[in-house]
Amino acid sequence: MIHLVTKDYIEIALGFAFMWIGVYILSKDPFKKLSWLIFAVIMSFGFTIFTDSLLLQTQNIHQYTVWQKITDWPLFIAPIFYYHISLYTKKEIKKWETIALIIGYFGAISFFLIDIHGGLILRENMVRMQNYRRIDGFEPGILLQPSIAFVSLFVLFGVCNFFQEIKKSFWKYFLPALSGIFLLMTAVTIAFSYEIYMNLADTAYSIGVSISLLLFIYSIVKYYLFVSTTRLLDKVFFIKTLVVVVITSIYFAAFVASGVELNFSVYVLLILTMLLVILTHTLYDWISTFVNDLLYNVKSGLSIVTDEEVNFALKNLNDYEKLENSTLLRLGLVDRLMKVKNLTPIDALREVIGESVEYFNSNESQRVKKALKYQILKMIAHNEAEEGQILWELGFEEYPVKILTQENKTRGPLFQITAPSDYSYKSRNAYLALKKEAIHDVVWRISYLEKQVSKR
Repeated sequence: MIHLVTKDYIEIALGFAFMWIGVYILSKDPFKKLSWLIFAVIMSFGFTIFTDSLLLQTQNIHQYTVWQKITDWPLFIAPIFYYHISLYTKKEIKKWETIALIIGYFGAISFFLIDIHGGLILRENMVRMQNYRRIDGFEPGILLQPSIAFVSLFVLFGVCNFFQEIKKSFWKYFLPALSGIFLLMTAVTIAFSYEIYMNLADTAYSIGVSISLLLFIYSIVKYYLFVSTTRLLDKVFFIKTLVVVVITSIYFAAFVASGVELNFSVYVLLILTMLLVILTHTLYDWISTFVNDLLYNVKSGLSIVTDEEVNFALKNLNDYEKLENSTLLRLGLVDRLMKVKNLTPIDALREVIGESVEYFNSNESQRVKKALKYQILKMIAHNEAEEGQILWELGFEEYPVKILTQENKTRGPLFQITAPSDYSYKSRNAYLALKKEAIHDVVWRISYLEKQVSKR
């Protein structure tokens, strides 16, 4: 039977929140290496906090050893990610810094492989004791302190890189530097704890890393560190957060209602389910766009914007306030137009969307499939038309109740079927399928243009 205390619940909630924010930030722009590095730092440390309670609930030494190896990998790799991110603050990365980065990754992976092998990082056959009472964790091995010193050195390198940029914007670079300082303090405390046999490592890690992640995330969200000037934690974030919490609550409610005993295996399943909810929910837009790539544009390669991003921009093309929240503002295509035509970010984005829609303009019959898709895009973007209006004007199902009740007083649709070669499907489902294709056409066009810009 599993017995969780208040500390366990706090760690689960904190780790859950950190991992969720990491995934959400990544979903904004998953085609940049920097986005993955930021995600890796937040996700890695969040994962260790989130799964810490697993170690304390293991039933024997062997089980403890296995789960410690599963959950300890971020301790070796994540500090190198932090240093790697700090290099993006520099205009030019020196050769020795690149070499140091390679050494960092190679060394961190090597220490982790040694940890998996067992005995040298932690002596897995000897449990730490103090006054004849067990202290959670094993005796230190001969390479524990060197491994802590190794990763701490790269955190220190990262802190120095951030401090060098403080003159550009104090808080923007001071906060991630302070984040690294808390990581260093945590590493020193853990090393000190093992030397004097005090049970400080677990508590120090949870507190130190939590503060470090909060500072790092705050610098990204508040001061747009490494991201475009769009709002990261916007209204969409809070709505999706609510959905994730509701879905997770349903899982827990179902578990409680089932009356299943909370043993270690069931507890692991619940933890994995929470991870699955986080990882799949926010990336849904990218997964659906990937599927559409396979269906419609398999020869053109993967899209670097999503259908949902384009749909949002199309619907709000004339709403400047909402367009400020568009993640498409991150595009290099937008930056290029801003410089070439001296436009504001919003105007540059509007031009990108407008030109992408016009690319599909056709002089063919209005009921040809290609022309219908263009008309759908045009009515959404420029006419701000609702679904019922589009259905009526383009000759799909009739405009709902108000028009049906005055059928004899209304004109016919603008684009009716006039020839056997016209697109003859008139149902609402046919319209939705065309709309989906049309939006993905714009996704393809913007992705194509963005790839051309990135090659220059």
